Amino acid sequence: MVKDVTVEKLLSAIPPAQLNPTSKELIKKAYLFSEKGHEGQKRRSGEAFFQHPFRVALILAEEVRLDVLSVVAALLHDLVEDTKVTIDKVKEEFGEEVALIVDGLTKLAHVHFRSSQEKQAENFRKMLLAMSKDLRVVMIKIADRLDNIRTISSMPEVKRRTISRETLEIYAPLAYRLGMGKVKIELEEIAFSQLNPEKYNKLKKEILTRHTVHQKFIEEVRREILKVCYAQDLKIECQGRVKHLLSVARKMERQNVDIDQIYDVVAFRILTKSVLECYEVLGLMHAQWRPLPGRFKDYIAMPKPNLYQSLHTIVVGPRAQMVEIQIRTEQMHEVAEYGIAAHWKYKESGTFKDTGPLEWVNRLVEQRNETENPHEFISNVKADLFVEDIYVFTPNGDVLEFPDGATPLDFAYTIHTELGHRTTGAIVNGKVVSLKSHLKSGDCVEIITSSKARPSRDWLKFVKTTRARQKIRTHLRAEEREISSEIGEQMLESAFRKQGKSLSREVEKKEFSDLLSRVGLSEVRELFIEVVYGKLAAPDVLTTYQKVLGEEDETEQQPKARRKKARKGFQPRIEVSGIQNVLIRYAHCCNPIPGDDILGFVTRGRGVTIHRTDCPRVPDFDEKRVLEARWRMAEKEDLHHAMIKVLTEDAPGLLYEMSKVMTDAAVNITKARVTTTTAGHAENIFHVQVHDLQELNVIIDKMEKLKGVISVNRSQV
Repeated sequence: MVKDVTVEKLLSAIPPAQLNPTSKELIKKAYLFSEKGHEGQKRRSGEAFFQHPFRVALILAEEVRLDVLSVVAALLHDLVEDTKVTIDKVKEEFGEEVALIVDGLTKLAHVHFRSSQEKQAENFRKMLLAMSKDLRVVMIKIADRLDNIRTISSMPEVKRRTISRETLEIYAPLAYRLGMGKVKIELEEIAFSQLNPEKYNKLKKEILTRHTVHQKFIEEVRREILKVCYAQDLKIECQGRVKHLLSVARKMERQNVDIDQIYDVVAFRILTKSVLECYEVLGLMHAQWRPLPGRFKDYIAMPKPNLYQSLHTIVVGPRAQMVEIQIRTEQMHEVAEYGIAAHWKYKESGTFKDTGPLEWVNRLVEQRNETENPHEFISNVKADLFVEDIYVFTPNGDVLEFPDGATPLDFAYTIHTELGHRTTGAIVNGKVVSLKSHLKSGDCVEIITSSKARPSRDWLKFVKTTRARQKIRTHLRAEEREISSEIGEQMLESAFRKQGKSLSREVEKKEFSDLLSRVGLSEVRELFIEVVYGKLAAPDVLTTYQKVLGEEDETEQQPKARRKKARKGFQPRIEVSGIQNVLIRYAHCCNPIPGDDILGFVTRGRGVTIHRTDCPRVPDFDEKRVLEARWRMAEKEDLHHAMIKVLTEDAPGLLYEMSKVMTDAAVNITKARVTTTTAGHAENIFHVQVHDLQELNVIIDKMEKLKGVISVNRSQV
């Protein structure tokens, strides 16, 4: 809490380099303008409302180190929302740039992430758009959240928990993404204390009881680090600390251990004068203590998207205790502590238009424009907020950033959407790998493509990036609609043909446009899709069209019983291999083979699935989407999957005899399972490949004649 709420205190917190007579007067003016605007307003705690925007401005000056205009905007950020001051008045008094920031903050004032998914997605979109225009808007919003959570004690418990959860899920990760390390840690600590006070207090107590031991160890290691570096004439700064509580708690939960089993509770930070010295110090640390394999990360050569740079290593220090060491220059440390605001400070122009960190934001905005499902969009944003990054190389040596666990397919979609669609494999570090393999930092990736390749629904199970997932889903949806359109067209064509009409000719007529209007559609293709999805039945479409033409519906003249029968059997007959350019699939539930009585079921967006007519699932099918089907002449080479269940006595040699029946018939067994029943019998399930039902029946007949065989049946499960 700030007791000294004076403009002098605020001015003293701003670096002298940013202060000149003009900026001083602007801050004083904003201070007085905000104080007057909020006069008489109180917060829930009873304090004067003006103290809140003042503290937010102080956070930006002292802890985030944003520019003067950001401090001015922070002082004014609640005026348009909570007083009669308009955005035009702000623009008139403080200029267009300040007004744009305040306007962005005003639009975000009602952004709460605990509402329904659709509203939540819209709130995300507002925040992302604000970030893409000017990052300062969201940085001030984060500072606003930091002050609110610091003063959260005056709120009811339910609201405290809601705000804390929102802080952990959204604002702390956002602060991390923007490189605001100190702010991120404090947001997490306070939120943790509110969401799980028992665990927080217990862990805090355990850390405090070990305070003396930790401090003694920290000082011992620090002296050793300084001694080693000074011996090489390296003038460094070294700080040791105990990791913050939420970090320790997460590690305990992840490793399922208590605090005594967490060995790297302490961490050290070494500051150098140059990049070259960073690597020199790293070499000295690895010479002094044994480094843990695979725990070194070079964020100097490959900075994080939030511009963070540092060398990270874990070594086995004194008394065999693991120690985390971070090595960076003083300039890198400023960026690590204060985020991209510190990075901008080192730009010659001093401008806040730097677009480096915006790639992630722009990627999310692009996803929002492509994603219709609010739940999917929210999941994508949260996944990107929490992600840990790896860095891989293109064949040309360019470095690309990916989430941990990313695959070659993610790499392909990052390069280009069409490259992703055509991917068949990848070469990583000179070796061919599967599309599911996980990339590691430093990998060099080359993509193998084929013009015949296309995205598979299975890809969604292992891609990691939201971009890849979104592009695959978009392609599959387009493909599904195309398949559905073709099936729907042929269903309607068959229905029209039964009444002596040609659909292809009728769609050219003006009356068909009238039909589309009657059913609330604008395109013929949409009509086909509605038929496949069961929203419109083919016979009903034909009836409506006949009314448009002024023709009498012949089905209305039939007796009721006969009409019902006609409606049921009205679906077109297809050949299994047969609707042109439409995907035909065989149902795994009943495994139809040539010779079986079959039917087709229109699976939404996935073509026609062929079932046996005696499949137990058939009674549950939507009648409007059932098609009659028949086998055409099968090619001799065509093989189909079937299952045989054989119940036998539990006798030696019988399994061999059954296998021999199939071997003699040149039938391939793809899988077999044998289990013993409680009655002392053996149940044998054989998965076989046969050409048709006749071949399968011959095998079943021969099996039944074997001694010890009780029964042989075709299995559906």
